[in-house]
Amino acid sequence: MKSWTKKLTALLLTAGMSLSVAACNSPFRKSLTALPVSLPGCLTDQIQTDQPPKKQPDVQFTGAQTAFALALLQKTAAKDSGRNLLLSPYSVMQALAMTLNGAAGKTRSDMEQVLGGISAQELNAYLHQYRTGQPKGSEAQMLSANSVWYAKQETAIPVSEEFLKTVSGCYGAEAYQCVFNESAADDMNKWIDAKTAHMIPNMIGEISPDTWMYLLNACVFDAKWQQKYERGRITEREFHQADGSAKNVKMMFSDEKYFLKDTNARGFLKPYRGDRYAFAAILPDEDISVTDYVAALTPERLQELLSQRTEAEVTAGLPKFSAEYGTDLRNALTEMGMGDAFDGGAADFSAMTAGGQKGLYISGVQHQTRIEVDETGTKAAVATSVSVCSAAPPDQYKVTLDRPFLYCILDLETNLPVFIGILQSV
Repeated sequence: MKSWTKKLTALLLTAGMSLSVAACNSPFRKSLTALPVSLPGCLTDQIQTDQPPKKQPDVQFTGAQTAFALALLQKTAAKDSGRNLLLSPYSVMQALAMTLNGAAGKTRSDMEQVLGGISAQELNAYLHQYRTGQPKGSEAQMLSANSVWYAKQETAIPVSEEFLKTVSGCYGAEAYQCVFNESAADDMNKWIDAKTAHMIPNMIGEISPDTWMYLLNACVFDAKWQQKYERGRITEREFHQADGSAKNVKMMFSDEKYFLKDTNARGFLKPYRGDRYAFAAILPDEDISVTDYVAALTPERLQELLSQRTEAEVTAGLPKFSAEYGTDLRNALTEMGMGDAFDGGAADFSAMTAGGQKGLYISGVQHQTRIEVDETGTKAAVATSVSVCSAAPPDQYKVTLDRPFLYCILDLETNLPVFIGILQSV
């Protein structure tokens, strides 16, 4: 491999994911539109961008996004069976789509296929519309931020202006050029901390000498329930955990009006204020583990389950819980078809560089998430780092989530899960 080969770390955070490319006590609802500190090396104002195209989400987009979300969940759950799991397909997609714009050749076509079989240009237009169309109200907000950090060292490979123009225009990415040292890591962590409302304060560790670029995406979700839980309906109940043990939890009961039904599971929707998002919970039948249930799902079946909800009375029990999760998604994405992107001898990210140099590859895809669900609502955050080194139901139902279940935060306009997880224990 040539001496200029460097690691390109594409760090994308939308509630918790970091990705790198290698060459061979604060209020949660605080505004996230500005950093609390001034960071050096910002070149955003120097990037001249045209108004990028937007494309309204349609059947092609939602089908592709659902397939990506489910494949990512299934590959990850197979590796982490029995463990609480939480992913943000929205965040991972933002991070990898930015990275896709720097790919070329077979690496580019492989990534396009994994990200839904949509061309990079069309995906940019879809995601531009989807990102800028998220709610920003005080009672329900889904905020996403992106940034690109690249090396200032004299020996560093020059970055492509066209690449910066694309990720700035389509993804609103801020651009920073800096010497990659401990101070740079601190600055990136300050950026991540601010953009995740202090839910993910530390993402970037020691920067390796061959790191060339970080692409960061940070996302935070915060919403109040449309109907807050009544104090008298929060009771002590047992939750039967995946390992067979039982634990007492605060079970929050409510009367909901949307019932979900699948061949081997039932569930409910609980809306947030603003009517754009809802918490969707799916409880497999007692003779089926949640891991086996997820493994057997298809994109079509999941989309049908989430979109064809039935209006009915549902007595719903949801445990008060919080969860954190972190993983490297490299193996999952390799199994999904992106193997060349992680191979220093096969990857082609030449479109990221000014001179079309090859030798860059993704060395890891770190993903970190956090969620808090209580009687008032839900808070969730994610950070992603890409290193570049229903049958007719009866009239009334009861769904008590007292054993492992599948859940997601559902965008009711597109029926896409922006967060999706499995709760095995509390």
